Amino acid sequence: MLMKLGDYEQARDVLESCLSQMKKELPWGHQYTVNVIGWLARIYEALEEHEQAQQFYADALEINIKRFQRTGNAVTLNHLAWDLLTHRYEPLRDAESALPLAKMACQKARDRQSDKLWLYLDTLALAQHENGDAEAAVDSQREAIERMPDSTPREQQDEMHARLNEF
Repeated sequence: MLMKLGDYEQARDVLESCLSQMKKELPWGHQYTVNVIGWLARIYEALEEHEQAQQFYADALEINIKRFQRTGNAVTLNHLAWDLLTHRYEPLRDAESALPLAKMACQKARDRQSDKLWLYLDTLALAQHENGDAEAAVDSQREAIERMPDSTPREQQDEMHARLNEF
């Protein structure tokens, strides 16, 4: 509520206090802790305290990677991979860590015959490209475009084609 009202300083103070208590009572990596860390990252961004924001985002990424790299579903794995590839804070980008997450997301989607596979292939293509495997990136992006539903917004279709041209 404090964040919605724009009282970021008070929201920060309340959440810092909560996080301190959570560290004593909950295992590190508990979902509530991750939520508070994420909120704190956004608050510090709003306060233009970017070093603090970046640290909280780094903590959240680290926890989520550990939590979901073995047991996550395709959606979660894909989001993590995309975050590692495109994070607003460049020092938090890690294409090497994103690649196995993107591969797992695609495999899980294939296993379940998900209609969202095209989205995960797009992420995989970017991870492959960022890791220097241009040929695989082109193949994955082509497959993503082939699987993309006709109902996909034109802007998103254009982005997918632009990435293919970039690769």
